[in-house]
Amino acid sequence: MGKLAPLLESGRVFGWYWGHEHRCVLYDRHPDWGLQGRCIGHGGMPYLRDDVSGYQPEQGDERWRRMPAKNLVPAGLLLDAPNPYVPDQAERYGPNGYLTLELDGPSLKEIVRAPDGSVLREASLT
Repeated sequence: MGKLAPLLESGRVFGWYWGHEHRCVLYDRHPDWGLQGRCIGHGGMPYLRDDVSGYQPEQGDERWRRMPAKNLVPAGLLLDAPNPYVPDQAERYGPNGYLTLELDGPSLKEIVRAPDGSVLREASLT
């Protein structure tokens, strides 16, 4: 963490978005740094689904699974569903999609979308 420590510990980083990992995970607020991490790398290509058998489905939406906290990584929601864009292998691959942000002064609205633009989850972050 070295060079980033002063910035993270200052609490000035509100959110952190990255996309290298091929999945969509919305992490809970980090207990030490206060930031909300977002892995949004599920857009470009088919990727193998994770084993989510131990994760509870999010109440009201089976596509999201609650991941427990592990080491210094906060708990979070993992998007998991068959990928209808991979013919004959939908169950093997995870869902593709993307995330958009709407900024309005101090307000930030985060919208997770399927490839067709339909909304999978949206939230206002504070």
